[in-house]
Amino acid sequence: LRRFILSGHSLGGWIAVNFALRHPERVAHLAPMASAGVPPAPEQLGELLGTWKGRFFDHIWKTGSPG
Repeated sequence: LRRFILSGHSLGGWIAVNFALRHPERVAHLAPMASAGVPPAPEQLGELLGTWKGRFFDHIWKTGSPG
């Protein structure tokens, strides 16, 4: 798939938004639902990544594992 509709709920919503921010050319439409820790604006992603929750989610994104 080159472009697709991406959706996620809770932590999955955060992962979907993170993916869309990193790969906008791949996402035709984004539909996050009740997303955990998603900043209101993309420019606030750096601020979120400065928190423990942001670092944890970023670790999961990069490694595929919470451990």
